[in-house]
Amino acid sequence: MFKFSLKQLLRQKGRALLFFLLLAASTALVVTGSVMTTESTQRIATVESTYTTIGMVEQLPIDTEVGQSEDSCVGAQMWTRDIYGDIIMMDALDFPGADYIIKPEQRPVFVTYQPDMRYSWGRALKRHLLEFTPLENTDGTEPVEVKVTRVLHSEMDGASLGTRDDGSKDKKMEVGDTFIFSQAYDRTKVPLEVGEKYVCNTHLRGICQTHGQQEYDTYIQPHTNQCDTKGEKIATELYGDGIYQRIHHVTGDDFYEPGHMGDIYEKWVKIHEMENSLFPVLGTSSLTELPSYHDKTMQITKGRAITPEEFAEGALVCMLPEKTATVNRLSVGDKIKLPLTCAIYGGDNTLYYDFPLLNAEGEFYDVFWEQEYEIVGLYTGEGTIRDTTEYNDISLDMFIIPINSVGASWDNNIAGWYPPSKLQTTFQIPNGTIQEFDEALRENVPEVANLQITYDDRGYTEVMKSLNDSRDMAYLLLLGGILAALAIIALLLYFFVVKEKKRTAIERSLGMSKRQCRVSLLGGLAVLTAASVIVGTVLGTAALSLVREEPKPASAAAEPGPEELDAQYKFSTKFSLWAEGRQLAESAEIEAEAPVTVYLIAPLGLCLLIGLLAWLLLERSFGRDPIYLLSTRETK
Repeated sequence: MFKFSLKQLLRQKGRALLFFLLLAASTALVVTGSVMTTESTQRIATVESTYTTIGMVEQLPIDTEVGQSEDSCVGAQMWTRDIYGDIIMMDALDFPGADYIIKPEQRPVFVTYQPDMRYSWGRALKRHLLEFTPLENTDGTEPVEVKVTRVLHSEMDGASLGTRDDGSKDKKMEVGDTFIFSQAYDRTKVPLEVGEKYVCNTHLRGICQTHGQQEYDTYIQPHTNQCDTKGEKIATELYGDGIYQRIHHVTGDDFYEPGHMGDIYEKWVKIHEMENSLFPVLGTSSLTELPSYHDKTMQITKGRAITPEEFAEGALVCMLPEKTATVNRLSVGDKIKLPLTCAIYGGDNTLYYDFPLLNAEGEFYDVFWEQEYEIVGLYTGEGTIRDTTEYNDISLDMFIIPINSVGASWDNNIAGWYPPSKLQTTFQIPNGTIQEFDEALRENVPEVANLQITYDDRGYTEVMKSLNDSRDMAYLLLLGGILAALAIIALLLYFFVVKEKKRTAIERSLGMSKRQCRVSLLGGLAVLTAASVIVGTVLGTAALSLVREEPKPASAAAEPGPEELDAQYKFSTKFSLWAEGRQLAESAEIEAEAPVTVYLIAPLGLCLLIGLLAWLLLERSFGRDPIYLLSTRETK
């Protein structure tokens, strides 16, 4: 009976071939649309779950101070200084209706002293804390020869164990040594008198091009940057006239006694001895707020990242650079005690030379928090210079800890507070809300007029637009395929089932059972349908493979141009939104792959639909008397 069914089908070769091709084509469309829709949906879900939108806040200066200093070495030298006014606290950005995922925070960098650790990079600059007397009077604009009367601290310049390229050579200073001292780069010149003594932090500048002689000049003088919780510097007269007074006159026999500037210099010697073991510790509430982690500059190389749950609960875990761990023989799973002495806000996150560890009273900051932290991950990407003026938000040798893990107040241990900068002050908002949020922020927060806010969603807006366009095209393709398949199925059933009702009546009149009639009519139709959907599925899969085929650029380092990109599709994609979206999605490293079941659902669904409808139509004809069907005139 099955062979008879096939013979009957082959008697209509033209019609059978036509429906075979049409059904295969519609199946290919449905399969292609289904897979593209699934993959587009996956990509959108991936973007929603992996992309974040952060705002980076920078306070703008309100004025600029300009000055000029004169010197025989460098001549007239202009200098400028930005004036910011009061520091804007991030609480000001919290307004009613602000839909923050993570509220604005200016992240503190804590300082920890680790005497058993060393930096992953060498510090070559060495300084000399010296007391000296000039051998002739000077108003400070001319270099002068001085004689060392006391050595508080002296180091050989690690970069000059031999002679420098310019011919200068450093040495370890001793009492009685003489050298040429210059104030060429100081804004405030200090007159020096013969017979008087002065104390200064000096270092070798090199050969002066004007005077042709080796000169030493001033370096960072002892100072404090202690601030209160509003970012205002705590007033003190203990350190002299501030950061621009780099030379101090030794007066009285009590100059080196506690409470005087000489005592501060002696404590500064301790800072010189400690600084190669001072490490920055970044306290944050989320890794996603760090610009370097956000834009994938920072990469986890070993272990794992600190989890959002650990940030929230303040777990005693930390991360540190892989280089730092290697140099100090630390690894994931080790525990390290972190005594935190002070905190700084803003700046470039780097513990520069002569970092001020003294408070406004001239004392070292006390440790306010000390706990043992477990190393859960190692990372790279720290210390990258982004341009000529800005450093990365992750400095060299920096620990990262959850800010909530610090269970003590550091209000009295703030060693510096600088205006918010976009690398240290950020917030996170929901994806796709930049425009609405910015409008609400400017409407509700007047302080934003003095802020520059840079939003970064890693291209989320553009990627989502392209992915949504791609998904819409996939929907249209799928819908077109479904409608075409339904139309073809209707015609197929009409010609191969409905119009064959007299044949069924004749077969029933000849004594064939209903089962035999079903096999006679539906057997060939089943073969035609199965062959069509199989071929259609293969064609749809092949079409997707052609679209996904990667180009083969001549050079691995070369970026493919527009013509090369179009070549990978085997046809022009100049006006293709789907192709444009796919290119953008792939450039953003968004991968998606439809499961095998998606390739099977469409053909199986079509087969079941055709079989079910054909069965129902055949059952309907079984309900009518064969004599009536034979007496009915067929409408052409």
